[in-house]
Amino acid sequence: PFRCHCSPLQLSRASCEAEQERLQRQLRFRFWSWIVSLWCFLGFQIMTVFLVWYTDDKRRYNVISFVLEVCAGLCMLANHWAIWYYCTERRWGGHL
Repeated sequence: PFRCHCSPLQLSRASCEAEQERLQRQLRFRFWSWIVSLWCFLGFQIMTVFLVWYTDDKRRYNVISFVLEVCAGLCMLANHWAIWYYCTERRWGGHL
């Protein structure tokens, strides 16, 4: 019941080859930004559990955990940017 039957992300709905290539570029960017974010977040979660059990030299692992969390967040921001950049509502005025 919650499925969009006329999604703008369907390649078959592209009106020309340029639009189809633009759509493929969007989907590819969104897919890879999501995958990198997922793996960084999973790494962050594993490091968090590891830090609970590991008591020696936590500073190094705290830094690694922080970097993984920041990387996951930046990739999600990149994903949101791609959604905004490629949305059709952004071009309604015809000046973009």
